Amino acid sequence: MSRLARRRALLIGNESYTHPGFAPLPSVRTDLTMVEEVLRDRRVGAFSDVESLIDLTTDQMRTAVDEFVADSREDELMVFYFSGHGARSVRSDGEFHFIGTDSDPDRLGETSMRAGFVNQLLEQCVAPQKVVIIDSCRSGGFSVGLRTSDAVPKGAVDGHPAALASRGVYVVSSSRAGEASFVGRDATQPSVFTGVFVEAMRTGAAAGGKSELSVAALFEFVNDRLRRQDAGQTPVISASGVDGRIILAASPLSPIQLDVAASPRSGAEIGASPSKSLTPDWKRLLTYYETCLRAEQLAWLSLDDHDTYACIPGRERLLVGDLDDDHAIEVPTELEKFVAQVADANEQLWTGYPAVVVRPGGRSARATATRKFAPLLIRRLELGGAADRLVPVGPPIVNPILLQEYLESEAASAFRATNPPGTRANTQR
Repeated sequence: MSRLARRRALLIGNESYTHPGFAPLPSVRTDLTMVEEVLRDRRVGAFSDVESLIDLTTDQMRTAVDEFVADSREDELMVFYFSGHGARSVRSDGEFHFIGTDSDPDRLGETSMRAGFVNQLLEQCVAPQKVVIIDSCRSGGFSVGLRTSDAVPKGAVDGHPAALASRGVYVVSSSRAGEASFVGRDATQPSVFTGVFVEAMRTGAAAGGKSELSVAALFEFVNDRLRRQDAGQTPVISASGVDGRIILAASPLSPIQLDVAASPRSGAEIGASPSKSLTPDWKRLLTYYETCLRAEQLAWLSLDDHDTYACIPGRERLLVGDLDDDHAIEVPTELEKFVAQVADANEQLWTGYPAVVVRPGGRSARATATRKFAPLLIRRLELGGAADRLVPVGPPIVNPILLQEYLESEAASAFRATNPPGTRANTQR
């Protein structure tokens, strides 16, 4: 890939925590300062837009990442860097969580930022080049815990699944899913991983004599250096949809002295988030129609086959994003048995609304004398917490069977010629 002119970065670091289960991390402020310096420097990163934030609550982190991704364009490189505590929900699905200043280790699902939340935003991001860099304990779990029920897709690295289903993404993690990541000796020293990462960019040592530094080359250098130092942590890289090199920075001819960056903005300055559950804007709503037309497998539901679906009582929440603090909702009592059956059978779970009843005699060969229906909008669900939370995964999409059934053949042929089907699966559940 070529080096894109528009280059934006969001840096988040959490140094202090209210819960005693999360120790202070005095290296975080230095991490943010050094990363911002090397990204902004015109001789290295040449990033014109870098936002550095420190000590954010979980809600503030969600809002910051959401707004950052929403501002992306189709001509940019986007970098998200995180330094702080990370944890995995070992009692449920093993998903990685970014820890906020107000997170509770006993309630990770409700009080931290899930990897799935970040992935959902990246799936909708229009930027062609995206890099996620995570310096925290167990950060390798971002890739291995994101789609716990899916098979290992193409793009896996070292046996780990590719982290994302989005286009042009690298995820670089400071340690494996079960490993710790280490801080510096004192508050003036960066964390072990970030220190080597910045040094590689500042000196150009990772470029191997070339004028540009790719993400892959940077990872290889950092990984080799940490192994030689016997640092006790092994970086992990995952790639998805990357069809070429992503150039992160230029390589200086000789080591440079970095300028002092401004202090990161603290969560106390930002204030409370206006909303705990983010409402999709028009940009995200329009992605429904782009995504849905790439779906391939189809499924009708029979009005008489109640083993394949169940009705969720109350108002619709999962499609419109009216969710709880943990970006999920509690499994309704009426659905507990049905959801348990789905989990036991290791089948996929989908939600849909509203239902469209199809009369016999349609254009497709699927039209029979049996009344059938399909939801108009559908969205994949996973179980979170202690299997008592419904967690949306990815954006809502228009049910592909309805599009295929009622799209004129000429229009369908024209679309297939310009938009090859993807691999999103849509099952009866």
